[in-house]
Amino acid sequence: QLVGNNEQITDLCFLGPKHLVIATNSQYIRIYDTETFSCLSSCPGHTDIVLALQAQQVGEGRFLIASGGKDNTLLLWDSDLTSDAALCGKAEGHFTAIESLAFANRKGSGAAASASSPFGGCAEYICSGDGDGFIKLWDMSWLSKQQRGQPVRRAAAGEAETPHAMSTVSTTAAHQKDVNTVAFSPDNSLLC
Repeated sequence: QLVGNNEQITDLCFLGPKHLVIATNSQYIRIYDTETFSCLSSCPGHTDIVLALQAQQVGEGRFLIASGGKDNTLLLWDSDLTSDAALCGKAEGHFTAIESLAFANRKGSGAAASASSPFGGCAEYICSGDGDGFIKLWDMSWLSKQQRGQPVRRAAAGEAETPHAMSTVSTTAAHQKDVNTVAFSPDNSLLC
């Protein structure tokens, strides 16, 4: 049982078989060890309640975590599960709360692509859906340009993190009401 600062759980994702990232009725996301139930990392960055999470493994013990919420912002985190996750990307442009997220499916095997970049195996895009019926597609190709051996810069104690400002590829007025879920087809040719 996970105890502590957990209120209503708004979303959660597994990070491999032994870790879990949880969004509660707060502005934080937390990473837990499922064997010990201890909190390994608390990720401050949102200014309001986090509603949506997605995670994608990009290497051995390394994950990208996307979070979106009532502050209308999508944040992208780099986690190696051994230290606090680093805020590496920030996407702004929604006018209402982000309620759903989906990473595009990865192209190729990922193994060859990740030889030069720690993020070579990650998706090229992430999609977000909001409370006004809009869907946005965000570019993540900047991550594959990150060189192996050069981890995402982590802020020093007392220093504010300066994440990459993510750019919008497409914005679509998709529905008349909330977009509660989004998904890519296996070949990324369709977005629902």
